[in-house]
Amino acid sequence: MKKIKREIIKYISKNEALDLTEEIFVEGWDNFIAYLRNNGLYDYIEVLYNAPLPELTWKKMEFNLCGITKKTGNDYEIEFNINYLYSEDAYEFLRSTVLHELAHYICDVLFDDFSHGDLFVCVCNILGDSGEKNGVYSSPTNEPIQNFVKCTCGFCMNFSDEEFKNIIEENCTCPRCNKLIKYII
Repeated sequence: MKKIKREIIKYISKNEALDLTEEIFVEGWDNFIAYLRNNGLYDYIEVLYNAPLPELTWKKMEFNLCGITKKTGNDYEIEFNINYLYSEDAYEFLRSTVLHELAHYICDVLFDDFSHGDLFVCVCNILGDSGEKNGVYSSPTNEPIQNFVKCTCGFCMNFSDEEFKNIIEENCTCPRCNKLIKYII
């Protein structure tokens, strides 16, 4: 077996991302509810409390998407692009994207509006985000992540095209646990 010698890439694990996503979501939610309460907008609070909360999920998406808020019937789902967890600015990505997608959810529930208009920017600002619609975040190599390998121990590695080809063709072991790498993201 060939031993992989790679520099360890800083990344946020999926479990850590799930915890941080919920924490940022709740913080943004609480800020928005406090804003409504401070301004006597109690009817909006009631509408939000009666709406189903979105399911928060992580998926591999095209690199031009950070996240997306979807509505199916009365149910909402917010999907986040897992690729960005493996970048140097993953925490910035996470905070901005969670608040951005939360703003879409709030705008749709309260105003039936999914657009990036003035209302959306106002809600983003209340939540603590700028409201920019195109976040640009880097991968570990400042390029879209395409050749990603994840070991069963959870260690993740990003490879160039040539390195990735060699991994597929040869039996390579994980630098963390020394087991054969079997799972390719």
